[in-house]
Amino acid sequence: MTTALFSFLFPHQDLAERYSQFFHTEPQKIIYQFRGWKDSAKILYIQKGIFQIEVLQHSRWHPIDLVVQDQFVGIESFLENREEWKGIHYRVKSLTEGDWYMIRRHYFLDHVYANPRIFFSLLEQLTRGLLHHQYISYRQVGELTKDVVHYLNQLVESGDFRPQNGQVILPKEVNTKIIAEHLHASEKQLHEVIKQLETEHVLKQKYRSFILQADRWTKQG
Repeated sequence: MTTALFSFLFPHQDLAERYSQFFHTEPQKIIYQFRGWKDSAKILYIQKGIFQIEVLQHSRWHPIDLVVQDQFVGIESFLENREEWKGIHYRVKSLTEGDWYMIRRHYFLDHVYANPRIFFSLLEQLTRGLLHHQYISYRQVGELTKDVVHYLNQLVESGDFRPQNGQVILPKEVNTKIIAEHLHASEKQLHEVIKQLETEHVLKQKYRSFILQADRWTKQG
């Protein structure tokens, strides 16, 4: 399946074949790692699936962001001074099965400025990420429930999930540990929030998966 955004970037199939490479990935796989002191920056385009960006800190990999359908990875490519790459070290891991492309940097940079649709899509993604990290720093007590709802909404709106019989079933890889790490909260806090949402019949857990009640979830979001 080719998305509209990908079609804007590659209006002809021969361009896609020449300047990008397609990959299919199983869950829990490291698909890309960037070490600024030795690697050349690349652009990744997520066509389908849920991925997370992780950074290395104190010998542990910590998730810092989600990447879903129609989003890009590799914003360091916009830095013209390669010396600024040296302090950057991250990797991208698949949480679910997914499809993605690796795009040649020079082709992407040439076209992102020339095509408003691609430029604003990238700008929107960067803005959301910035606001998310700024907001976490000033989170007030009691707002974690809103953050959980917002986080799960991101997944639902990624285009990979459709209601069936009034329910949206998320993959088992989206668990309380993953959500807690992304929201910089403890698993204990997360369990309390999930318990509250279950009491309100907004979601439930079954067979290690979150099941969202579509009609109630829309009101929450």
